[in-house]
Amino acid sequence: MFRAILSAIIALTTLACGGDGNFNAKNNLPEPSTLPTAAPDGKAADATAVSSPTQAAPAPTVTISVPVAASTAAEAPASAPAVTDVPPVVPTTPVVPTTPVVPTPIPVCPQKNAKILVLDFKSGWWSGDGGDFVDRIVNGLSLDCKGTVAMEYHHFVRSATTAVQGSERSNVINTELVSPAISITTGSPFFSKAFADPTWSSYTQIWLLSGSSSDSADVPITDPFFAQILNKINASKASLFIGVGFGSISHANILTQQLNLGTVFSTIQPQGNILNPMRGVSLSSSLNDTQFNSSHPIFGNGVKTIADQLIVGGTPAHGDRIAALSGFSVLATDNLKQASISVGSVLARKTVLEANLPRYYAGWSNLSDDTMQLLKNIVVYLVN
Repeated sequence: MFRAILSAIIALTTLACGGDGNFNAKNNLPEPSTLPTAAPDGKAADATAVSSPTQAAPAPTVTISVPVAASTAAEAPASAPAVTDVPPVVPTTPVVPTTPVVPTPIPVCPQKNAKILVLDFKSGWWSGDGGDFVDRIVNGLSLDCKGTVAMEYHHFVRSATTAVQGSERSNVINTELVSPAISITTGSPFFSKAFADPTWSSYTQIWLLSGSSSDSADVPITDPFFAQILNKINASKASLFIGVGFGSISHANILTQQLNLGTVFSTIQPQGNILNPMRGVSLSSSLNDTQFNSSHPIFGNGVKTIADQLIVGGTPAHGDRIAALSGFSVLATDNLKQASISVGSVLARKTVLEANLPRYYAGWSNLSDDTMQLLKNIVVYLVN
């Protein structure tokens, strides 16, 4: 009986140590591909694992006290050794850090000279019905960027009588402000004498502020004076700003057709109405930086909001709509879900399309400094 027990103990010892009497890690651990991973609480899931798959386990002691039956060992696994280096639990879905939108830097003033020709065909966007807005513009642009910004502003309206000089005839009244002057004066109604540079070759930017065929005070789109304006714009290499708003879209659409862009502007407002900011301006709603492309340069220099809908002289006013155009990007969408500002290129000329000229009355009235800054940024952006 004693011999039988001794033989069983020797057999068990030989089985545990392998054929050569040494522990073999490969025989006691699963293959590397089947090694269990760390449990969610950071503890090792396999109590028999060693610190390295290639590290040999220590040799067993010779003395064996009480043999444990195989079935008992399977039912009660040994305690896990202390783990000193457990890797942290890695989330299954990595968290991607958000990067704040940073506007592309744009100088406060142009780095090279900008000579801007502004053509106002409304009975008054920036003068006339528009009050002394142009004085603010000149003071805010020409004087703040003295030496790099020169403005020449013309306000054209229909004349009740025909002026004749030699072979020239005109049914246009021209009032103008040519910096460094800071107030409106009377200009020539004859195209050959109306502009400080008759060749237009020195103008680096041309801004057209549209009137309406439904406003009896506005220059008709069929007038020869306006036709000559279109010819000069087509022949020029200047950057372009084309502005509409409050239903005044006629002159702008004729220009965009001449530039082969088609009919760009549409309106849901009655055409031909006028605004009088001299009777008071209040701001109804603005656009925040989720409604415009805040990374674009025209929204640099601290622009966080821009005016959208206003009450001008007791009249609600908002912008019109810009059509989708190949080669143009919509930068702002208004609260009526209309494309409000778009930028692109026409024959390698930078072009800004603005559908809400009334918004700038908020800057004129000191209700939105950011809106006035937007106008300044556009001047800098359009520098060639």
